[in-house]
Amino acid sequence: MFLHLLDADQQQRFFEAARYVAAIDGVDEREEALLEAARIETGLDALPPAPSSADEVLRKLHSVASPVVRNVFLLELAGFVVAGDESRERELAFLEDCAEAVGASEEQLATFKDFARRSFAFYRRGLDLIAESSESDEDA
Repeated sequence: MFLHLLDADQQQRFFEAARYVAAIDGVDEREEALLEAARIETGLDALPPAPSSADEVLRKLHSVASPVVRNVFLLELAGFVVAGDESRERELAFLEDCAEAVGASEEQLATFKDFARRSFAFYRRGLDLIAESSESDEDA
């Protein structure tokens, strides 16, 4: 949604973090779809490889230093973490580690997670409306 506001290096940091989150408990269909949508948004030909550790990701977050870049990075990563029926504990812990590494407050992170949850609920409601429309067209 906002990845276009990041430069190529900052987008790379996002993808490393998102790929790490996805690998925590094995990549599922939802995560694959989100990664693919983000890849298309940024115009990448292919996703960068997944990092081997959280430390590898956290050490590289120095390019996510300015407030705008930090906010885009965390908002997008929060969306990736919470865009499901439940957020997993280890994924949320990693998101918190990223927030700490880039200097975001707990309040900021809570706001980003809330926005991400509401955005995902809005998206799912849209899918429901589309399905309802197609069902009523079939009945006619």
